Parts: sequence; structure tokens; C-alpha cells
Amino acid sequence: MSKKFLSVITAVGAEKLAAAIVSGDRVNFVEMSVGDGNGVIPRPDESQTALVNERFRTRLNSLKIVDSEKNVIAAEMIMPPETGGFTIREAALYDEDGACMAVASVPETYKPLLAEGSGRFTVIRIWLAVSSTEAVELIVDPGIVLATVEDVIQVGNDAKDYTDEQLGEHAQSRNHPDATLDEKGFTRLSNAIDSDSEKLAATPAAIKAAIASAIRGAWELDNPVGTVKLYAQKRQPE
Repeated sequence: MSKKFLSVITAVGAEKLAAAIVSGDRVNFVEMSVGDGNGVIPRPDESQTALVNERFRTRLNSLKIVDSEKNVIAAEMIMPPETGGFTIREAALYDEDGACMAVASVPETYKPLLAEGSGRFTVIRIWLAVSSTEAVELIVDPGIVLATVEDVIQVGNDAKDYTDEQLGEHAQSRNHPDATLDEKGFTRLSNAIDSDSEKLAATPAAIKAAIASAIRGAWELDNPVGTVKLYAQKRQPE
């Protein structure tokens, strides 16, 4: 059973891609158009130089490599809410010279007009297998690209994964700042009871020993060796 929806490189597109591979240059896919196929879903043909019935054309929103092993690229176009009033059945890609490089048939999708009360952005994507992705110039111009919901979610997930990874590595490492009198940080413990350090924290054992030493020192200070103390005791006469 033949595929109903597919994309093909046109004869002009194949010739330009082959020439780019030989010369080391790159082909610039810059625009995409969509059409209504005059009421039917057309079968893409490599001899095409245009759509059956083009209804809208604009610059690509993005052009990405989606499978480097199979040399598959994905071209994306975003249609604004004010454009519509027709059913999308076909799409095409054009290079910077305006040559039709590829054509595709797509599932029927009605694009409403904003005036119809259901205006919306519509994303159209074409996946295309080329002879070599090295011969295709990818779009990286931030002045053109708009972020789709999928892009935002992916960026958010990537950022979260990176943050989790960095926090995990940091938590397992010993590369942490020490606490100071002015800044929070990790504290190193010490059992010493005669330290003058302002960077170490005394353990409970050190505190207990320090208190005992202080009590003993106070008693010895008050009772030097060789001191004899007499205590008077008042007694009732018998």
C-alpha cells in the first residue's frame, strides 16, 4: 500500500543538493508554502516546480537535523492567526533563489481565519530525507525563529536535567565553601578545647571537656597546692 502523505525532493532540488555536495557549498532552504490542492490531496511529484494551488508562503521558522544517521531534516513554518480560510493539503520548500526544492502532501487541516472566531497559530512541519545534511544550511537566525510550545518544554527539560546533574555532582563533592563569621557555609568539627580558630566548630565532646577543664581550673585556682583551709563549725553546747 502506497503512502498517502509523503515528501519528495524535486528534480531541481536534487540537482542543487548534488552540486552543493560536489562544490562543498550549502543549500539554503528559506521559505515554505502551503496550498489547498484545488480540493484534493495531490501526490507529490519530483517534476513539480510549484504547488498545485498555493495559498500562503512565508520564511521558515526553523530547519533542524532530526536524524543525522538517515540525513533527515525537519523544516517548520508558523502560520499567524490572521491567515486562513482554506484547507491545507500540500506544502513545499524553496531555496534562496525561489526554486522549489521539495514538495509534500499533508493531512487535510482547515486553517480558520481570525474573523471566523477561531484564529490560531498553526505549525506546519515537513520531514525530508536528503542525500547529505552537510549540504543543508540550518536556520539559526534568532530574528526569524519563534519558540513553539514543544521547544519551550524541551528547553525547560534540558535546563532542569542540567541543573539536577550539576546539583548532584556538587552535593557529592567536597568543593563547598567553609562557614565564616560573616557567611554561611559548611562547618568543620574539632575536638580541641584550646583552639583559637574561628573556622572550626567544637563537638559536644569538646564542649563537655572544656567545661570540665574550666571547673577544674577554677577549683585549682581557688585551692592552690599546699593550701589548708579551716572551717569553723558552730555547735550547740551540750
